[in-house]
Amino acid sequence: MSAAIAIAYRNLATIGSLTASSSATGWPSSNLKLADLMRGWRSTVATASTIDCDLGAVIGPPHQIDLVALLGVNLTDAADWRVYIDDSAGFGSPEYDSLSLDAFDLTYPSLLPDSHAAGRHLIHLTPTTINEQYVRLVLTDPDIPQGHHQGGVLWIGPVWRPAQTFGYDWRPGDLSVGTNGMEVLVAAHRLTIPSLTAAEIHQLRSIYRALGRTGRMLIVPRPASPEAWQHEVLYCTFVDDLQVQPMMTRDELWAATLHVQEVID
Repeated sequence: MSAAIAIAYRNLATIGSLTASSSATGWPSSNLKLADLMRGWRSTVATASTIDCDLGAVIGPPHQIDLVALLGVNLTDAADWRVYIDDSAGFGSPEYDSLSLDAFDLTYPSLLPDSHAAGRHLIHLTPTTINEQYVRLVLTDPDIPQGHHQGGVLWIGPVWRPAQTFGYDWRPGDLSVGTNGMEVLVAAHRLTIPSLTAAEIHQLRSIYRALGRTGRMLIVPRPASPEAWQHEVLYCTFVDDLQVQPMMTRDELWAATLHVQEVID
């Protein structure tokens, strides 16, 4: 297997200052901080949109950025997007430029159907950690039928990654109702991560204690894997205790099992 699982556990965008190139009435860019996929932001145009986040608006830098994501988008397969990260709000010569990203070649579907407003996510993992204050997303989509761009949650922040890859097991969850009145399957997942060191277990337990049963996280099961498209990105919460047990075949290594449930609203 290739790259290990990535878990985004702290969303810096929630403490940042957000602006957009345009916002429809009732759909301001500040909605992207609400952690609610159905109460997000909409543009007033469908040509190109820009979303800017100043992470230094509440607390000063440095800010650890490993992942930039826009969840619950309405973009089509023809869309592309670009991520800039810099120490200046002007982005004249940005420290980081992702270049043009094909929206759904380099990102991952959630379990929800594309017809559901929360069913598509844009995910970008930076090659290395970047510690800067300003982040810009540029969205373009020549084929969008609705006449506007839409996003539910903006996520910017660090990720936790173990040295090893993982075993992944999925089980279906209960039927629930989203805020748009659609009845959709809420998927419950069990992810087992083997061959963890004591230090990695300590880090994972710290994440679990910080999030509890209500804090949201973003799990990218196989970043940069050739078969990544087969594995769901999970915008989810813990629904059970973190389970840790020693591995019988390898001394000083542990396996951790996460029970999580996908967030749909």
